[in-house]
Amino acid sequence: MKKKATIVIVTICVLVVIIGITLSAFRSSEVYRKKKASIMWDCSVTCMEASTSEKYVINYADSKVISKTGALTIQNRNDFDIVVHLLCEGESEIVSDKIASGGCFSFYQIATDKEYTVGIHADVDLNTEVKVFVYDGEDTEPYVPDFAKKNEAVFIESDVNKGALRGTAVHRVMECLDFKGVLDINLDYEKQAYGYVVKDISRMLDEKLITDDMKKLVNPSGIKEFLMSDTGQRMAKADALGNLFREKPFVMECDGVLVQGIIDVFWIEDDKIILLDYKTDRVDSADELVTKYKTQLLYYADALSRIFSTEEKTYRADEMLIYSFRLREVIKI
Repeated sequence: MKKKATIVIVTICVLVVIIGITLSAFRSSEVYRKKKASIMWDCSVTCMEASTSEKYVINYADSKVISKTGALTIQNRNDFDIVVHLLCEGESEIVSDKIASGGCFSFYQIATDKEYTVGIHADVDLNTEVKVFVYDGEDTEPYVPDFAKKNEAVFIESDVNKGALRGTAVHRVMECLDFKGVLDINLDYEKQAYGYVVKDISRMLDEKLITDDMKKLVNPSGIKEFLMSDTGQRMAKADALGNLFREKPFVMECDGVLVQGIIDVFWIEDDKIILLDYKTDRVDSADELVTKYKTQLLYYADALSRIFSTEEKTYRADEMLIYSFRLREVIKI
């Protein structure tokens, strides 16, 4: 009798495990994601006026979107970057961070059961179609941009589009990199530093923190150069003290507009905030990056000041830095 009971219990346990595995596989499948992302609006627009250095143009979609979940996710179905504005009567305007080609951005703290108008900014020519899908919640339909399709794998032929995915891959590796471990290696030897980066990227792949495609797009030499810099060493020391923070999202109001973004990395050093943004843009000089991203970093610095300041003490970002993987240079703003 006991033997039969044991067999029944074992059988039930095996069935539970099989069902769990099957359910997990289904939830990660495209079918499940499409079902979850069934509430979707096509908010594509045609650019009716081109933006200039003196004029910021927003094109508004005809479709209105209404959230039931309190979150709206924007999917950029173009081979260029976009910025999205959400407008709702009685609510503050909300502005996204820059959404990379083929990427997504989620707005949170969205008012439910209210109509939002979607405005899109893109630095494109007149009459360019800007393809944007909006989803209720955080789930989206699987999407691979046309430029990234090669036997349904995320690989790219054009240098421009390859650069967009390389930027995403580099940011992910820098987010997962074990900075504090750098303190245990001798950076006077470049080979040792290079070997550390290669080994840590392999660890990320083994732990499924990055994909094999991401690994192929990242040049370990560029990361090695950063780790050997004074800034890289400062970050390693901050990480060892638990004072290094990466991929920090924020929402703040600025001149009546809600601004959302994600800060690449910042750290606390001698009670001061140091802010750094990684850039993989193809540029010829540091001035190009400063001109293009200074305003963005000022927003980030303002957000950090608001997050950390108290009635007793005001914090501010004492240093604002850009690291250019193209120039292999730390740039002060």
